[in-house]
Amino acid sequence: MRNIFDTTADRQDFPFDSMTRSDAPPKLKPACRTLLLDGLWGNPARLKIMRRNLEQAGMERVETFAYNSSGFACLVGEGRRLAETIQAQEGAVNLVGYSMGGLVIRSAMCECANLAVHKIAFVNTPHGGSQLARWLPGIGISQMRPGCEFLARVDTADWGVETLAVWTPGDLMVIPATSARWHRATRLSKCHVPAHVWPLFSLRVHRDLAAFFLS
Repeated sequence: MRNIFDTTADRQDFPFDSMTRSDAPPKLKPACRTLLLDGLWGNPARLKIMRRNLEQAGMERVETFAYNSSGFACLVGEGRRLAETIQAQEGAVNLVGYSMGGLVIRSAMCECANLAVHKIAFVNTPHGGSQLARWLPGIGISQMRPGCEFLARVDTADWGVETLAVWTPGDLMVIPATSARWHRATRLSKCHVPAHVWPLFSLRVHRDLAAFFLS
């Protein structure tokens, strides 16, 4: 069993570390803008570390997409707002959805099948729902309940986008944790630190994201 407290074993998981000039990969110019979506009760400021690390890895034009993450807004409506934003962009975009933000992305892709999207990364997104959502109020939260109509609907959408899914076996917010291990993703990445929010601050996860988008 991996010792998660052994910082010498994996310094790359230290949350507030950043890439230095010597360990950053060669800077490449990506083809498109990247939009980051936070999760439930989130805000764009919480994504500052991820944004900084992605930019230091060579990605340019990394931005946050603010949506109503209170849990009381319908994810279909928020998905339509995202789709309209993408349609207003010049060229294709990359998308990163953390937790509920990933379901907003899937809703947008379901509403508009021909969106100009280059690649998508989901980070601890409850694709199959989370049992915790059964105990909390709000229409957006109810759309994260296993077996709900919303999840069944987005599952019907065609999916031809290269996709990375990051999941955390010890996630205590996405229950079961395997709900984030999306079977339609073209690549999977595992976060070993048992905390739902950890990938927002993990340098290793951010490096994996950058490598995926820049490849």
